[in-house]
Amino acid sequence: MKRSQKIMKTGNSAVVTIPARFLKEIGGKVGDIVLVKTNLEQGKMSCQFSPARQLPLHYEKS
Repeated sequence: MKRSQKIMKTGNSAVVTIPARFLKEIGGKVGDIVLVKTNLEQGKMSCQFSPARQLPLHYEKS
């Protein structure tokens, strides 16, 4: 997935939004930690999200 996102201001910070569809697909949520790597010389930034979470198994007794 490649798309353009606008830099916005929130308080004294600047933010780039994460598309809700992407966040849902990786199992992410607000408050999760994201590793951000920057390369100033190339003007690049990459984000690494926590590994996908294992969904709980539901067990029903017969």
